[in-house]
Amino acid sequence: MRRRVFAGVATVFTFTSALAERAEIVGYGATTCAQFLRDYHSDPLYERGYFAWAQGYMSAILMTRPPGTDERLRLTPAEFPVPSQLRFVREFCAQHEESEYADAVLALYYRLRSATPKSDTSR
Repeated sequence: MRRRVFAGVATVFTFTSALAERAEIVGYGATTCAQFLRDYHSDPLYERGYFAWAQGYMSAILMTRPPGTDERLRLTPAEFPVPSQLRFVREFCAQHEESEYADAVLALYYRLRSATPKSDTSR
């Protein structure tokens, strides 16, 4: 599955790095939220594969941020553990079924950024 998607959620967020450009997303990230929800409802174990993709995608975003940006951002903070992150993605997708799964993951990344104290991450 391949689709060209806008890596930002333009109507919700702006992103001021190379990620704001069009990027080719492959794998689970190119799936629509509607498809993710169908897969999840048919067998909740599908969520494991999707979220493994999500963690890799967020790690890549974090690794490509400019020096001094998001250096202390934790992708699995105690304040927002994985079960809460899974719920966040499901809720995002339920509200935005036409969006790509990658958009839900980007929204999660921004949610993690907002959970990081401002003194711990540069903008």
